[in-house]
Amino acid sequence: MKELTLEKLIDLTRTHAGEAEEGALDGDVIDVLFTNLGYDSVALLEVVGQIKHQYGIDLSDETVGEMRTPRQVLDKVNEVIGARSPSHPVKERQHVTDNASTDTRTDKTTDAVVPDEGHFLPNDLYGLQLVLLASGGRLFQIVHALGELKIADHLDDGPLPIDELARRAGAHELSLQRVLRCSAMLGIFAEGPTGVFRTTPVAKALTSDNPHGVLPLLRYNHMELTARPFDEILHSVRTGEPAFPKTFGVSFNEYLENNPEADRFCDDFQSYWARQFAEEELDQWDLGRFGSIADLGGGDGYFLAQALRRYPAMTAWLLDLPWMAKKAEGVLAEHQVADRAQIIGGDLLTDPVPEGAEAYFVKAVFMRFSDQQAEHALRNIRTAIGDTGARLLIVDSVLKPGNAWDHGKLLDVDMLVLHGGRKRTLDDWHGLFSRTGFRLRNEPVYHWDLLECEPV
Repeated sequence: MKELTLEKLIDLTRTHAGEAEEGALDGDVIDVLFTNLGYDSVALLEVVGQIKHQYGIDLSDETVGEMRTPRQVLDKVNEVIGARSPSHPVKERQHVTDNASTDTRTDKTTDAVVPDEGHFLPNDLYGLQLVLLASGGRLFQIVHALGELKIADHLDDGPLPIDELARRAGAHELSLQRVLRCSAMLGIFAEGPTGVFRTTPVAKALTSDNPHGVLPLLRYNHMELTARPFDEILHSVRTGEPAFPKTFGVSFNEYLENNPEADRFCDDFQSYWARQFAEEELDQWDLGRFGSIADLGGGDGYFLAQALRRYPAMTAWLLDLPWMAKKAEGVLAEHQVADRAQIIGGDLLTDPVPEGAEAYFVKAVFMRFSDQQAEHALRNIRTAIGDTGARLLIVDSVLKPGNAWDHGKLLDVDMLVLHGGRKRTLDDWHGLFSRTGFRLRNEPVYHWDLLECEPV
């Protein structure tokens, strides 16, 4: 059997684990940590699985856990290939000896320790992955601290020694080095030579001038109103009720209404995302088909203002809770479209929906509703539509099925804990619509999209 080459390993990695950033696997990467190339343990398992499939080599979890660089993968795999050659006639996994003192077995083919079924080795790859996930709370605090210190900004022009980096960040040198060392283990920043740190493709998302960066999300998740309720997540899991009222004694919206500083921060956070994508979304959704639109749960009115500016003949209603709707007055006036929009302070769950619109637009609202609340709101809208044939346009997530990665699945837990709401699969949406007098007309993509419905 031919040895595994670096070129073949790179090809396997690109094909089955993707490429974290274009060109990341180019150049002299043989001794670069996989984490610094943008690959986590899950990606490495994909590559190891392909090696098993193509070469018939089944490495132990401990052996895989020791493979941190491409060179280490090549050495381990080619060691087994060499042992199988005619000059080393060894049958794979035939000679296994018991080790009663450790409840493990030693594979004489690879000299790797093989755990007995049900026995957990704290340094196996799967165990390490679980330890990493269980450490998520402290890892989040580390990333948040490095974000606040603007480490990614300081390293954007090139590597810096720790003393200079600490000076620029206003941090204690040894303490910053220790925190950065931990982050380098995770591939966020990188160290080398000792005491000199540089950025990585992952850290680019922490720069303050990145229009698609995650700093606002880090700060939002660090807020008391979003962090503390997770201390009571068991309450939500056991009862199906949000943990937020148990934590603060009021609902999420009531908290914002009574805490102006938190409300302003949430406004800024929502605006950060809304203002990035408003024009792109308007390009996709062709709202100019409609002469009038009712924006239900329209918040401060920014999106509606952009739609009215783009379509000068359009008229509109905006309905939201009274304290939220009041904010829309200024935004619509600022964009010089207030004369074409009627603002209504009300609750989609309890108050009548304005009649006469050609389209009813509901963006990022149903995810905060339980199924019971969502059905009530949909029936409320259906009553307003009557027999006019007006369209219902919902902008929300469509979760990917099965075990596929989907950030919406994390947000789904946020909705449970903070609001008692939920994200939904396509089947969930179909069920809601069929029970409330609507039919989905389009085929939305997974994640974030517009679901266009017609009354039936």
